[in-house]
Amino acid sequence: MRQEIIKELELITDEEKRVLSGEKQQVVWDIYSSKDKFEVDAKRLIRQGEYLSVRKHCRFVDFPEHGHNYIEILYVCQGTIANWIEGERIVMEAGDILFLNKEVKHSIEEAGIHDIGLNFMALP
Repeated sequence: MRQEIIKELELITDEEKRVLSGEKQQVVWDIYSSKDKFEVDAKRLIRQGEYLSVRKHCRFVDFPEHGHNYIEILYVCQGTIANWIEGERIVMEAGDILFLNKEVKHSIEEAGIHDIGLNFMALP
């Protein structure tokens, strides 16, 4: 991947700043869902009338086990990202792609500053 793109992706997002500041030392849940359970809602991440959205994976915090009501594709641009799916730890490296169907439960370990992933979220 081109270095100018990586430099942009390495910038710390507002969500990551909240985590690093100690304001939130866990996933900022209201970004992802309005429900009490940990299910990421497409309505929060995909604009109305669209079928696909892309967002950088939030680093510096573990994502507890959760599911989605959409299809997720995770692409690792740089570094590594570790997922837990059905009790198996899967470490992804730069260039790896993970496809997750709706409702698949998984968790993601905390990623570091140079671990860059893109989440592609698609409605079924």
